[in-house]
Amino acid sequence: MSLSQVGYIARKILRLKPYSICRIAERRLNGLWRRWKNPQRQTSYGTENRDKTFYVIGLEYIPATGLTWLIFFIFLHIIYAARRGYIPVVDMQNFENKFLDKKLLHKQNAWEYFFTQPAGYTLTDIASSQNIILSSPSHFRPARESIGPCLLDRANKKKLLYFRKLFQKYIRPTAETQKYFDNEYKSLLKNKPKVLGVLCRGTDYLLSRPPGHQIQPEPRSVLSKAREVMARQKCSHLYLATEDQDIYDLFKANFGSRLLANKQRRVSLRQTKNARGRLIHQFLPLSAQGKYAMNLAYFSSLNMLARCSCFVGGRTGGTLAVYLMTKGFDYEYTWDLGAYS
Repeated sequence: MSLSQVGYIARKILRLKPYSICRIAERRLNGLWRRWKNPQRQTSYGTENRDKTFYVIGLEYIPATGLTWLIFFIFLHIIYAARRGYIPVVDMQNFENKFLDKKLLHKQNAWEYFFTQPAGYTLTDIASSQNIILSSPSHFRPARESIGPCLLDRANKKKLLYFRKLFQKYIRPTAETQKYFDNEYKSLLKNKPKVLGVLCRGTDYLLSRPPGHQIQPEPRSVLSKAREVMARQKCSHLYLATEDQDIYDLFKANFGSRLLANKQRRVSLRQTKNARGRLIHQFLPLSAQGKYAMNLAYFSSLNMLARCSCFVGGRTGGTLAVYLMTKGFDYEYTWDLGAYS
């Protein structure tokens, strides 16, 4: 562990209240229990591919998790497999998840709705293979490195580039997903000389303050920073990624026709207050197909941010995804305000 990582962890601990430390300890102990109860195990499906070992990644279902959270945990499993010479295969077919209709459980792989398999092998391809390792379905971090500190710590540029290279190698959109991305890019960003991308997390975070999640900047602070960067970097347009209708309206009032945004579903402050502290993805009444469409638009919005010239945003899973997807920015700024307790 590097000194910068030690410093990062120390700063986080010093900001925590005793109650928060107890909550974190409880989550860690629960994680250890689940890993003991559902350990990684080795099995065999047949006699094929004797020279290969396949690492099948399956995760238990936690309703509160979002798409980027799911991608990061699978990505860490992929890193774990790649370092050991295993071939990763993602299984969102035999585990319940929010993107898979219950009637399609054990029939379709929800990972393949968005992405290709990391190494090109599907569950069907390995159905008769000899060497199979089934990952623990519990949500644990199998890779030694913690991605978050590396991506947002400018002193860790080498690790940022390392993780970015792996992410772009293994987390690849399907042809259909890529076509959706490209169509949005052509309609929104193409031929714009210089665009500032802004990720502004909504008022569900600001109202519910979920413990352990990163504190988000106030929307008007983000607006002020965006104005500053637009002027300093001479950006012609601003691309806004937000699921909050009130934030969208605030930016629209300030930037007018210079504001760009995709058709991501948004909710208002009134709707958020009526949700009684739940996060947006927890209270929207959507079917599996509806959640797929909503998350496709959300992930496309992150892809648009990654293709902007400059970037400003709060620290979220979406921000980390943008840093992994981009080829680099002319200017970037990320708030690091600690975690809600």
